[in-house]
Amino acid sequence: MRAFYDRYWGSAADAMPEHDPLTPRKVRDIEQLLRARPGSRVVDAGSGAGTLTLGYARAAGEVHALDVSEMAVARATRRAAEAGVSGVRFERADLEERWPVADGWADLVVTSEVVEHVYDFPAYFDELARVSRPGGLVYLTTPYHGLLKNLALAVSGFDKHFCSFESGHIRFFSDAHLRRLLVARGFASVRFHHLGRVAPLAMSTVAVARR
Repeated sequence: MRAFYDRYWGSAADAMPEHDPLTPRKVRDIEQLLRARPGSRVVDAGSGAGTLTLGYARAAGEVHALDVSEMAVARATRRAAEAGVSGVRFERADLEERWPVADGWADLVVTSEVVEHVYDFPAYFDELARVSRPGGLVYLTTPYHGLLKNLALAVSGFDKHFCSFESGHIRFFSDAHLRRLLVARGFASVRFHHLGRVAPLAMSTVAVARR
């Protein structure tokens, strides 16, 4: 997986998350959460080249951003320096193993468009819970898969959408499945909203949960 994402982030043409049209909306969501928690410590799990991370970093107290790819970490670190953003540290880490973060360190864990790329997603959710402090929040996004959208994909876009070679997506989650995974690890008050397009065909699911 590390080699795959080093190749992925090694070419600007392939770095699709840098051009995510939903990034401004996600930044606003996260900044709203941070305004209610001044000085928050944030773990960004799967930060890629740092586009989303750097969008909200100034609203946080401290950000520890993790990504499996050295290429992504190098790019994000360079961009943070060029933008003069302090208080954020990018580090390479395998998100399917223990993260280099202390138990209960994070007031907020951000993980955007990541879980669909993870093989051992139970271990990933275990780590979300471990690094979150009691009362802390998780902001998680992943491609939306509701009934009507799934039917539309089955008819018109199945091969392209579910081709993991092209997208890197190897898991697909409904809101109900995400809720079960979070609740099983001690998260509560799980709420959802959806971004992009009209609601039945939304691009992304956003789950916000309290530890």
